[in-house]
Amino acid sequence: MLFDARATSVGEWTVLRVLGELDLASAPEFRSALKRCSQTARNLAVDLRSCDFVDSVGLGLILGASRRCSHGGGSFAVLVEQGSVSRLLNQCRVDELIPCVASLEVLALQ
Repeated sequence: MLFDARATSVGEWTVLRVLGELDLASAPEFRSALKRCSQTARNLAVDLRSCDFVDSVGLGLILGASRRCSHGGGSFAVLVEQGSVSRLLNQCRVDELIPCVASLEVLALQ
């Protein structure tokens, strides 16, 4: 399956946009992208709006990145729309630990 992760800057945030499936197969590439972003970004958002699927490995990487970001004094958020990925974040209660928002505009207000 196609996977891509690209970072862009939006205001004070670095947004890592994920395309495709975030799973065991794509975990090494996603981990590398998170590491590159965390070296320069104070505030990091993972954009899952174009992500079709997230497994437990992907969730673990997101939670770890959130923890590292907050320990470094920064902010972390997930951009997600209604759908299967949003339901997963809700069912696993990730949305109680990490801000999960629908748009960059909402993120910019935080």
